[in-house]
Amino acid sequence: MYLHPRMKRYLYTLSILSCLAFTGCLQIAEELFLEADGSGRYETRIDASRMMEMMEMVKNFLPDSLRNQPELSGAGLNDSLLGNWTGLDKIPGISAIERRRQEGGMQVLSFRFRNIQALNHALNARNAPASANPIPDSLQIFALQKGRLVWNHPLPDAMGDITGALPADQGLSPDMLRNMAGEMTYTTILHLPGNITDHTNKQARLGADGRTITMVTDLLDRESLRARHNDIKFK
Repeated sequence: MYLHPRMKRYLYTLSILSCLAFTGCLQIAEELFLEADGSGRYETRIDASRMMEMMEMVKNFLPDSLRNQPELSGAGLNDSLLGNWTGLDKIPGISAIERRRQEGGMQVLSFRFRNIQALNHALNARNAPASANPIPDSLQIFALQKGRLVWNHPLPDAMGDITGALPADQGLSPDMLRNMAGEMTYTTILHLPGNITDHTNKQARLGADGRTITMVTDLLDRESLRARHNDIKFK
């Protein structure tokens, strides 16, 4: 069935708003295991189980003719979450790529990287269009020197994107949507090959082992989104 772009927009907005009515509908985590020679393993986990539940609930309020739209399907959500990493197998220095879909909406992607340059290239692939060839390599999220790892990864304003997609006559302000949303987080965990002696981001938490540092970002808070940077020294 053909669906007018405006109707698709309403469906997308409706699914988002239904999800926001419940706490913790989206949890993202990434974990970096850095080794002494600059190689390592990267893993990202996306828990969209609550979002999938909410999207199923949204369908119950729609006419039969609209319930099978891919925008409101669990499979469509799975594809969108897994499909935003393109061309990893074509990036030099990236190997052991593994994608797993776990029951209930948890999705995992992991790979090994030969050096920081390969890792940055792979992270650029996360948002590259599927047709991109070669994958752009403009975003330098990590920089590694002897005994120093610099992490710089500000994120776009997710709530701003949602409110921008809403028709102007809906009467829903960004503050109202944030109050509905509850908690949506992006957790970054960095495992260093030596003891951490100093770091610049005081919101980050140092692990008990002295080699792990964790940063939790509130995806609905602009200041938190901009504060995703840390200059970490270790030995």
